[in-house]
Amino acid sequence: MPITLFFLNNGKTQVQGTLSSLWTLLNPHIRLVLRFASLPKEGWDKDLPLTHIINNNNRIEMNIREKSEIPDIIDRVVAAGGKLLSCSHEEESISEIYTRLSKGECK
Repeated sequence: MPITLFFLNNGKTQVQGTLSSLWTLLNPHIRLVLRFASLPKEGWDKDLPLTHIINNNNRIEMNIREKSEIPDIIDRVVAAGGKLLSCSHEEESISEIYTRLSKGECK
């Protein structure tokens, strides 16, 4: 028998469901961080499924949905003249997922 989980905020149910249904609903992000010797040209990210892009100090940080998107992103930045120094990623923490949930960003 599946277990039903509840996410509460101020005593009110934000969302409920099985672990697998909640995982699909919450759709956790993967944070991708690229560090450059020189940045790619503007527009390198056009038509890519990226969100929350931060660009500063030869570093670009973005949220992606799947690790499988990373090679296409790397190809794009290099094709746009970017000189990549490093690439790292980390999955969204449960507290970050909860923050998005409590802001209504997961519905």
